[in-house]
Amino acid sequence: EGGAIITEPVGGIPGNFAMVGVFEKGKADVKFTAKSNGGHASAPSKGTPIARLCAFVTEVEKHSPFQKKMLPEVSAMFTSLAPYASFGLKLVLGNMWLFKPLLKAVLPKISAQAGAMLQTTIAFTMQSGSDAYNVIPQEATLGANMRFIPHQGEKESLEIIRNLASKYGLETEIIHSNDYTKPVDIHGEGYRLMEQVIAQTFPGLPSSPYVMTGATDAQFYSPVCDNCIRFAPVVFGPEQMKGMHGLNECIEYNCLPGAVQFYKNLIRAEK
Repeated sequence: EGGAIITEPVGGIPGNFAMVGVFEKGKADVKFTAKSNGGHASAPSKGTPIARLCAFVTEVEKHSPFQKKMLPEVSAMFTSLAPYASFGLKLVLGNMWLFKPLLKAVLPKISAQAGAMLQTTIAFTMQSGSDAYNVIPQEATLGANMRFIPHQGEKESLEIIRNLASKYGLETEIIHSNDYTKPVDIHGEGYRLMEQVIAQTFPGLPSSPYVMTGATDAQFYSPVCDNCIRFAPVVFGPEQMKGMHGLNECIEYNCLPGAVQFYKNLIRAEK
């Protein structure tokens, strides 16, 4: 579970690519609570619970508190994809030593997926307040989902967001949290074997390391596996990406023979 054969993994790089997941970001579900004495909406005071929550969200959205960094695995991904990019993008990706600061600045604007590979992210997903339009709530809550990057892992990222929330008088509760998984050695035997089997099964298909911005059950293999590689040998085109965790989630049935052959080749290669 994890990476797959993805169509146009980054805007401006057309075609199919075997994107091999080499680690996954950590994640947390976090609840922020703002409290007050409540009151009637006809005489509102400043700094109501919802107003403070909104101010907190606005600051996080406009000025992310998390650092952007081009990890070795992300640099390797762009280096692998560079030969297949359009001329302008190929020039940038093929000269990372020069354009890395530019990429760090523009990637989040070009692609949310690519931008998430550079930093810890936070998405605000749930909110509750008063049960009536004319009542200021005594308590309002906000739920968020965070994804941790290795250079600012679970502990540091949570401390950053907790400190920022306290600036607005918010309480922070960690509902669930786990850190990022150990990265695969992209120069090691396991990863090279995966590249060979992909090339054998899908001749001409380029492969690339890939940072998993989502969470998978593969994380539970990490304690017993030095190189936990995440790759499903099926095609995820635009329709599949659009339907992921949504309406009409599916894979094309005609890619299944290739998937079966991939696992046959992998089993033979490991003997």
